[in-house]
Amino acid sequence: MERYVEARDIDRAEVARRAGSAGGEFFAFRCATCGHVYLGEADADRKLRAYPNPADMTENRAVLDDWLVCVGCSAYVEAAAIEAARRGDPVAEPWRVLWNEMVVGRWAWVLRGAAVPLPPWQE
Repeated sequence: MERYVEARDIDRAEVARRAGSAGGEFFAFRCATCGHVYLGEADADRKLRAYPNPADMTENRAVLDDWLVCVGCSAYVEAAAIEAARRGDPVAEPWRVLWNEMVVGRWAWVLRGAAVPLPPWQE
């Protein structure tokens, strides 16, 4: 049985290092329309940011006006759905990410204990 990626599965220190972030709460979510996988961050004020590109953590977007436009298909992803995915609510299943989706989406390096080498430009 496949399992969903939970916030505790994400290596916060590694993500914060690559993102140059102070390290809020990191979690995974996806677009329910096209399946594009994002890494999300909720800071201390619960403001949400989305990282769409695992190879470039400087590319990130604030979730504004209660939605995010998907970089994969231009669909609207509601902030409430992203927040529900962060909490792991069962109702958020279409927006939650499975472990194998993290690997296929090139996000394996964020998973705690994953032995994935750094790309040459990030060593």
